[in-house]
Order: sequence, then structure tokens, then C-alpha cells
Amino acid sequence: MERIKQYRLMIQFAHNVGSDRWHIGARLDPEAKPMQNHYESEAAARAALGRLLQRFNRDYSYGADGTRREHMSCGGLGADLVIDRKSDSERRIANWSIQVREVTPWQIIEKNERE
Repeated sequence: MERIKQYRLMIQFAHNVGSDRWHIGARLDPEAKPMQNHYESEAAARAALGRLLQRFNRDYSYGADGTRREHMSCGGLGADLVIDRKSDSERRIANWSIQVREVTPWQIIEKNERE
């Protein structure tokens, strides 16, 4: 039986370092499908890691008070978020791993098809 490889990207944010709390990278990847847990190739997992590092580990500019503002809108409502350096540093990706496993395709043991 043919085996296929699946690649799972796991990330850990700075505020979770020292704990066993990790996040499935595909769940945070804007290019992944809803509820996706893995990628079909190592290259796809590495590309996702690059997107997430760019998103979460970007360098921001802060005002004199040490904060920055982000504007969000949802459903016609808008809000300004005030974020400080400490919050940004806690949400940086500190650790990651790419895991691989081999799985076999599903086997049909019973099937009903109506015409």
C-alpha cells in the first residue's frame, strides 16, 4: 500500500516559551484552508513558516509613548488598537518545528451508492 507524507508546522510564541503550548501553523496561515492541520510537502510547510514569521515577527515603529496603532474593521465597524512593545514581543514566534509522518490512504470497508 502506498504511503504519503504529511508535514505539520508547529509554532510557539514567546509568551509560551517554557510551557508545552504549541500552535498548529496551518491554523494561523492565511493561505491555508479552514481547519487545515498539515501540508502536502516540506516546501509548502517551509513557505508557510516564512509567511508566519513575516506576519508575527515584523519590526514595528513606535511613537514617543512606546505604542503603535493598528486599525481594524469588521462588518462595517472600525476600531483602533493601541499596542505596546511588550505585547508585540510576547506575540513573536520564538520556536518552531516541522514534523513529518507517513500515512496510508483510506480503505473502503463498506460502501452504499444509490442510483
